[in-house]
Amino acid sequence: GEAVGGVCVALLEAMLALKANELAPSGAKAFFQGLAFGLQRGLGNAAGALVGGWVYHSYGSVWCFRAGAIIAAASAAIAIFMVVSTRYKFVVEQYATPLQDKDDDCLDDEH
Repeated sequence: GEAVGGVCVALLEAMLALKANELAPSGAKAFFQGLAFGLQRGLGNAAGALVGGWVYHSYGSVWCFRAGAIIAAASAAIAIFMVVSTRYKFVVEQYATPLQDKDDDCLDDEH
C-alpha cells in the first residue's frame, strides 16, 4: 500500500509542476509552482480534513470511506487525463515536423 501511495504522490507532484509551468506566463513559473503546491498542500488538506470530519460525524465511517473512494477514483481519472494530455502535447511539440507545401515544390520544378 505505501509503495503505491508513494508512486501516486510522486506522479501527482510531477504533474502539478508540469501543469503550473504550462499555464504560467514567462518569468513567473516558480511563482505559479509555489501557488499550485500551496493550494494543494494548504487549502486542499484543510478542506479535506473539514469535509471528511463533517461526513464522518454526520453519516458515519462507512459513508466517509465511500465518499473518499469516490473522490479518489474521480481524482485518479482527472490526473490520468492531465498526464496523458500533457504527454501527448509534449510528444507533438518535440517530434512534429512542419509540412512542406507541395505546390511550392511543383513551381520550383517548372522554372
